Amino acid sequence: MVAASVNLAKDFAMRLLTSSIALALAISTSAICDAAAAKGTTKAGASKAGANAKTAAAQTAKIAGFNATDPDGLIALLKTMGAEAKVIKTENGLVFLSVAAKALGFGAQMMGCDPKGKSCHAEVFFTVLDKKSLTLPQLNVFNSSQPVCRAVQGADGNISLMYFALLSPRLSQDDARQNLGAWSGCLTNFGEFAKDPESFAAKANKGG
Repeated sequence: MVAASVNLAKDFAMRLLTSSIALALAISTSAICDAAAAKGTTKAGASKAGANAKTAAAQTAKIAGFNATDPDGLIALLKTMGAEAKVIKTENGLVFLSVAAKALGFGAQMMGCDPKGKSCHAEVFFTVLDKKSLTLPQLNVFNSSQPVCRAVQGADGNISLMYFALLSPRLSQDDARQNLGAWSGCLTNFGEFAKDPESFAAKANKGG
């Protein structure tokens, strides 16, 4: 399935999504019965805000010598975003990585790399989903509504969801982060689609 995903991903080069990862802080308060409760709530709010501030600082921290074409650059970038990645195999110009994130683990492959597994020319993020109930016409609707990702059904009925991007040494850390943000959007959109394909199709037909 992984090899099939790579071959399919190589067939298209999609536009990079110029989106960014935003940090949203939402701290709500309730009625305060006495001064002690008020003090406790203030401390809790400050603690939460402080934790979010640390997360934001980690995500925007500059990685020394960052190179988007080097798997080590991707691994370092994912770490700033709270995910752990590691190389599991390198062969024939391909570097295979596994990624463990809080919400979902996924695979990554860097392609067109040199014999040392560096200077790669493209990358693909993917995950295989057990969604055998989805039909090809439904997947066509999803794919036609997505500018940067594709869902492909394999012979076993499982779905490979993929995001493909070209790489260059000129690609900045922020650009590479946007690619990961676009992939996150693919996962979110597919989750909405898989939950209710008919409603998703109706929304897509209305341009929503």
